[in-house]
Amino acid sequence: MDVPYLHDDELRSRAESFLDRHHHERSLPIPIEEIIELQLKWDIIPIPDLLVTYDVDAWITRDMTAIYVDEHVWANRLNRCRFSFAHETGHAVLHQKIFRCLAFDSTVTWKLVQAEIPDSSYVRLEYQANAFASYVLMPDYVLRDHLGVARA
Repeated sequence: MDVPYLHDDELRSRAESFLDRHHHERSLPIPIEEIIELQLKWDIIPIPDLLVTYDVDAWITRDMTAIYVDEHVWANRLNRCRFSFAHETGHAVLHQKIFRCLAFDSTVTWKLVQAEIPDSSYVRLEYQANAFASYVLMPDYVLRDHLGVARA
């Protein structure tokens, strides 16, 4: 599996483009759950004990139409859940072609496929989705404003 290298500037740019399309007013907090459900029209499906059983907070379906999320995380860890939603959205934005080539349709088969992905590729996939999520949920302008730095 070849996961193309994406520089942080590219990841930031893709996150900015995502926000331009789905939340141009940029009010905080970024309403990632509403974007997923109302704009992208994806289902959010809570699963009991997903984290405990499979060590997975959330995962996006191969066809990018649903995100499964640990029921306890969804109900009790809002910030973690929001990050997981943005992370899975990152996979859809950045890795759609890769995910569509993988054969999985459940948490069990995702874990099997995940185990077959070379470590270097898997680390790159996850880093990119994490970076995308952070740029979506905490856009640069928020940090600049907080630190008193002029916008570019």
